[in-house]
Amino acid sequence: MLVHKPDNLVLHFRSAPLVGQLVGVNGAGCDAAWRQATLVTAGDFTGGANWDTLISWSDGRLIQYQDTGPSGGLGNEIQTAAPQSIRTHDTVMTAGAYDSNKWPDDLIIRWSDGETTLYTRTRTTFGDEHTLVQPA
Repeated sequence: MLVHKPDNLVLHFRSAPLVGQLVGVNGAGCDAAWRQATLVTAGDFTGGANWDTLISWSDGRLIQYQDTGPSGGLGNEIQTAAPQSIRTHDTVMTAGAYDSNKWPDDLIIRWSDGETTLYTRTRTTFGDEHTLVQPA
């Protein structure tokens, strides 16, 4: 579980009992950037030993950090959506295992107009798009 706190500290909880470990934000200059993060979720989009982190930024970028972990920080950075993309309209984002492959590589996004979209089998690009709820 990842927690993005209001003071811009990011905690990574790996197992019970919950013991917080700082995974990526430490040192000068990080606070200003993290104030622009709007949504954070984690899933296994690369199939590696560690889960991956997706962060939606206020400018519309969506960044995937591959193999997030306490020893490697947030991991390798891959931009999956460019600035000024439609991602400026995402309001909720979560990842999980929602299709038949039972792997936590699916992404659900609720948009500002109420539409809710499932992207199955997401990797470094978005997976197959399925509209779950039509826009209002």
